[in-house]
Amino acid sequence: MSARYLLVGLGNPGREYVNTRHNAGFWLIDSFVGGRNFELIHKAKMAGYVGQVEVNGDSWVVLKPATYMNRSGVAVRKVSQYFDVTVENILVAHDELDFEPGIIRFKRGGGHGGHNGLRDIIAQLGDSGFSRLRVGIGRSGEMASYVLKPPSKYQRADIDSAIVKVSQLLPGLVGERSQQAIQELHA
Repeated sequence: MSARYLLVGLGNPGREYVNTRHNAGFWLIDSFVGGRNFELIHKAKMAGYVGQVEVNGDSWVVLKPATYMNRSGVAVRKVSQYFDVTVENILVAHDELDFEPGIIRFKRGGGHGGHNGLRDIIAQLGDSGFSRLRVGIGRSGEMASYVLKPPSKYQRADIDSAIVKVSQLLPGLVGERSQQAIQELHA
């Protein structure tokens, strides 16, 4: 099988993590899926929840890893290999401490910046050339406990508002005309 693009949202599985900041990547995927006519189905062989959808004439695979954050790369590697998606066509949404809630930025390539999910994806793929959607969650106190707690209702409203905007722009963030969508996102 093949697909043109792979969209990945990072988070932790389990009820206790659903509303935690570390699951901002999952929130983005939920918004993207919710606005389209398809669903994600658990695929044990691929270590995640996977679905396919056609957007603007391109085939997309969407993934929420069923592993914990620090093992996200296992699912990304399995799904990208199965659907024959190149590293350059992988887009990973993840929580970002360096941006305030409500700020989402697009980035092509780069390091892991201390993010364990990105660290594992880079290790599993052997390449850091994938793109990222960095979903701002802010920063406060001790990082590990902060990311595993829910944002305030005001912070969550800001994050959700930004996610809705990005979900609409998302298909345009890849491909030939990506610069226009990136400029709109960063405006």
